[in-house]
Amino acid sequence: MAQPSNFRIGWMQKFEKTRSATAWFSSHFKSSPGSRSNGEKVEVEIRRESRRMAAVSSGAGVTNWRESKKSTLKSYTPPNYSEGTIINVQEDLRPRPFGDNPYDASYISYASDLVENIVTEMASIETSIAEALEYQSAQIFQFGKLDLKDINGVSTFQIDYLPNPAHYFTAVSAWSDPSTSIVDNLRAACGLIVDANSMPSIAMCGENAFQHILRNTEIQKQGDIRRFETVALAPQALNTKTGARVAGRLMIGSHELTLMTYNGHYKDPVTGAISKYMDPDLVTVMDPDARRDRVSCIKPPPIQPDPRVSHLMPGRISTSEYDLMPNIYVSANNREIRAELYTNMLMVPIDLDAHVTIKTTV
Repeated sequence: MAQPSNFRIGWMQKFEKTRSATAWFSSHFKSSPGSRSNGEKVEVEIRRESRRMAAVSSGAGVTNWRESKKSTLKSYTPPNYSEGTIINVQEDLRPRPFGDNPYDASYISYASDLVENIVTEMASIETSIAEALEYQSAQIFQFGKLDLKDINGVSTFQIDYLPNPAHYFTAVSAWSDPSTSIVDNLRAACGLIVDANSMPSIAMCGENAFQHILRNTEIQKQGDIRRFETVALAPQALNTKTGARVAGRLMIGSHELTLMTYNGHYKDPVTGAISKYMDPDLVTVMDPDARRDRVSCIKPPPIQPDPRVSHLMPGRISTSEYDLMPNIYVSANNREIRAELYTNMLMVPIDLDAHVTIKTTV
């Protein structure tokens, strides 16, 4: 019902519920020199140092010969992500801008509204791409391979990084049994990582797995030892950028593992279901300082942008986290502006065996 013209109306501030992508898994992948190109593939040459200690010579003038280090060449073709939005210049810009006072909005130019629309939509697309990269990273840590689907649910990109199969093992006894030796499983994981010339210091725990740790008899007894603190369960504040939380620490032999939990989740683009990045029944023990790369290959547009909207379009957006290419153009009927953001990015675990994932269910 319309109010009288002299009726006093309060104008409340707008409320816009937006999301930001959590990035715990992907935060361990860094951009390195040469990891970004204008081509279709990125190659990396890998050579791993032998860990053999020098042995005493068996006699004077006797040399222990060793083979020269061999290198392998790995080639990667990143998957393509391309998201866009359509702005109907006549229909979408006619209403007042979101959150603006209806009277003040009359004095705001349509050009300003257009720019705000584009910036808002581009920011939302950037978040969606960040979530896709977090999904890649989570799959690598937990399964060692990728199987990415398009919007129709069809597998369009698969890659198996071929990690050591021993680094993905199932516990002999389910962790749900309080008498299970969780410590032995974690000790085995640490040993595998050390054998791969890395140093374990973090155990990312799925929700169920962490609850089993809390209820485990052996760990509870270890925490009761006086004057020798080998277990400390003291949850810290949530890291709002990564979405992870330090839940405590646990001594496993000579290794101190920081126990962490992660509640990061995403909306599946195919099913619409809300899913967590971290499988609730898995635990990933890792060396956080191992080399893991963000690889990107982007072909710049072959022609110059439409001069009518070129002033709205920034150039290639390259940061330590993203490598994105925007594209803005006008539809054939001049009634729509189409804004796209695309990238070809792939997470690559160069130091492939610097983590171990344990399945805690049998």
